[in-house]
Amino acid sequence: MSSSYPWHQQDLEKFQQWFKSKTFPSAILVRGSKGGGAERFVLDWLKLSICQTACACGDCKGCRWYDQGVHPDIKILGFEDESIGIDEIRELARWVILSAHQQHKWAVIAADKLNQASANALL
Repeated sequence: MSSSYPWHQQDLEKFQQWFKSKTFPSAILVRGSKGGGAERFVLDWLKLSICQTACACGDCKGCRWYDQGVHPDIKILGFEDESIGIDEIRELARWVILSAHQQHKWAVIAADKLNQASANALL
């Protein structure tokens, strides 16, 4: 997979190796400066992770669902919102306990959009 930003390519390749070897960590914190492409990196990595060929082919069922924004195993909170409230975190908690449609469930949270109550609920 080619990254949207060249400076992300090495990290995306590392994530791809983790995923292929099934040694992927249970949680990852991605931090970046404003305008540095951290959000784009997370979205590129997410597509890579749900691809059935592990290369973000764009043709498999997982990639097509992702491109349409309807993948049942993906929840993204805060990228387009001003803040993430406690109700959204509680709904996320209910969603997480459901079984995955394919292999894994992926929850992506823009942590800087959490308020104190929603951060506590996430914990």
